[in-house]
Amino acid sequence: MIKLPLTFTLVVLAALCVSQTVAEDVGIWNTLRSMPTPRSDHTAVAFGDIIVIAGGCIRSQVCPVEYEYCFCPEITNITEAYLPISDTWIRLSDMPTPRFRHSVVVIGRKMYVLGGRDLNDNIITTVDVYNADVDVWTTEGSWLNATSDLSATSIENTIFAIGGYDSNYASLSTVWTLDTSAVVPIWRYDQVAPLITSRGDACLVAEGGKLYIFGGFNADNFCSPLASFEVYDPIVNQWSARANLDIARGDAACGIANTRVHAIGGEHKDDPVHCSKFNIAIRHVERYDISQNEWTDETQLPNERMRFAAAAYNNTFYVFGGQGPINANLTYPLLDIVTSWYHPGPFSSASAMSSVSAWFLIASIFVLF
Repeated sequence: MIKLPLTFTLVVLAALCVSQTVAEDVGIWNTLRSMPTPRSDHTAVAFGDIIVIAGGCIRSQVCPVEYEYCFCPEITNITEAYLPISDTWIRLSDMPTPRFRHSVVVIGRKMYVLGGRDLNDNIITTVDVYNADVDVWTTEGSWLNATSDLSATSIENTIFAIGGYDSNYASLSTVWTLDTSAVVPIWRYDQVAPLITSRGDACLVAEGGKLYIFGGFNADNFCSPLASFEVYDPIVNQWSARANLDIARGDAACGIANTRVHAIGGEHKDDPVHCSKFNIAIRHVERYDISQNEWTDETQLPNERMRFAAAAYNNTFYVFGGQGPINANLTYPLLDIVTSWYHPGPFSSASAMSSVSAWFLIASIFVLF
């Protein structure tokens, strides 16, 4: 009479161990050492064992009543590196050209800085290149068709610079490429098919030889960000649609962790119909399973912030700076916050061992009783 309730109790406890193991496989946000130079609209990229932070706006963005837009009062060429292993910062050589709303691509031991704008809202066409071996910057030619708020990545030695805005803030669908291994690298726009939907402020990642781009804004309607998602297959030279984001967003951070594409934060307008110059931060995080073609919600950002930069290192996302919510002075305060988020994935060794142990306990109970 006693064995059945005891068995049932032990089985329930073991099952709870399994469910707890699964529950623990969620991302946890941690606060790290603050940025030496607070900034927004900058870039962050993993570069070996460091994460390089380049350029950006270094004063709170202001939105005067008499202006129809908000703007950054000061930008920078300061370049710094964060060391995830020791949670420390070091100063690197300054970038030749102050800029913000640009993009960066790492190939080998070099980092290429592309596009963006200067303080007078002009698009920057020079390409600055950082050599990590000697901590030296050089300017290597120009990209005459450069854009701002573009998305860029690389596959092997080729840079892909996609979309963004032209000087008049028209969103673009063009894909420019640069073969950095060529004797004389030349920017080309006729090697890759254009996007299905033109967009700036979009997220782009490369995985398995394919390109994945999602979100952003289309100039036909800046009041509502895009939820659409496209993938490029170089074998057929074609973009095709994939499952939409759960939450439409522009200017999000993204990357790959545990083979999944992640969309982190972003922004949308204050009113999707009669939008003003004000933007609202999105704290939502979601991940995309390539094999299942579906998005899943993740642990949201711990802080309300936008226009930050993020980089993935060892399956951990590091999020740097950005702007806080607008205040009574009609400014978006600059932030120096650094947070990290690690997700062990659905098949982590710790999870597998815990699950095996729990189910072994269940099996043992049935044998004993």
